[in-house]
Amino acid sequence: PPEMQALVLRRCLKVVAHEVGHMFGLEHCLEGRCLMNGCNHVAEMDGTPLHLCPTCLRKVVHATQVAPLQRYRALETFYRRVGLGTEADWVAGRLTALTVAAPAAAPAERSAPAR
Repeated sequence: PPEMQALVLRRCLKVVAHEVGHMFGLEHCLEGRCLMNGCNHVAEMDGTPLHLCPTCLRKVVHATQVAPLQRYRALETFYRRVGLGTEADWVAGRLTALTVAAPAAAPAERSAPAR
C-alpha cells in the first residue's frame, strides 16, 4: 500500500541523511527535534523529523556551501515528487518564513553553486 511505501521511504531517507550528516562531521544532536538526534528503536526513529535543527543546518551549510533557500526548494520538489506531502509542507513553511523574513536574498544566496 502507498502508506507503507511512504513509511519505508521516510525511514530510509532518515537513516541515509543521518549517516551522511556524520560523514560531514555532525555528532548526535541534543537541541530538540533534529534529524541528527540519536535513536535506539524504530518508534523513536519514526518520531524523529526528516529535517535538521537550526544549529545542525548551519553546520551543513558551512560544510557544503549550499544556500539554505536553494536546499529547501530542492527538498520541497523532491518530497512532492516522491509523495512525502508532510515533509514538503514543512519545507514550504520554512521557505515562506525565510522569504518573508528576508524578501531580498543576499548575494551569496543568489549565487551559491548548485550541489
